[in-house]
Amino acid sequence: MSKKIILFLFSILFFNIILSAQKESWLHQTFKAGPVIGTNLSQVDGDANAGIHKIGLHTGVASYVNLNNKLGMQLEILYSQKGSRYTQELNGAQGPYFAYYRMYLNYVEIPLALKYYYTEDIHFGAGISFNRLINSKEEYIGLYGTKEFDSESYSFNKNNWDAFIGIDYQISGRWIAEARYQYSITPIRTLSKIPQGFENGRNQANNLFVIRLGYYL
Repeated sequence: MSKKIILFLFSILFFNIILSAQKESWLHQTFKAGPVIGTNLSQVDGDANAGIHKIGLHTGVASYVNLNNKLGMQLEILYSQKGSRYTQELNGAQGPYFAYYRMYLNYVEIPLALKYYYTEDIHFGAGISFNRLINSKEEYIGLYGTKEFDSESYSFNKNNWDAFIGIDYQISGRWIAEARYQYSITPIRTLSKIPQGFENGRNQANNLFVIRLGYYL
């Protein structure tokens, strides 16, 4: 066997030993925290369209506190972009045309979750999240130009709460991938504040999937 092959096999073995040591130390830390970054795949229930069409940034800092070898708590502070968007093909006097609707909702979000460690690598979680609206923008682009809806007349609630469930997977060392489903348990906007023609008879709620990656120290 050549020296190159021996060196290659030794490198793989050494790398696996390092990752195993990192994983072991991570699992036995009482407290750990680090940055997370990912994407929101969102829609708004209660608008005039259905389907997840809006992609937004999801980033911030997350922390774990291990309660025992099976349970933990997770507290985060996040910047989270949510909202809705869709395109419609309509018919006008001069023929068909496309119309575009855009809703941008930017939040500071504080989620709190209880974690269950199913295995060392797989964790399930559920919790609630407080959302504080930083800013919003809503517009419709149609045959006669762009209409931006007044944020005072058609205002969104500044504060609202979500519930969520999720699953984590420890990739290696301190890296964790997470998928989460999240839904509003209080409305983001009441029916009376929705622009006419853009409602479907109910209060509006955020409905989203989150996919993200975290690095915990």
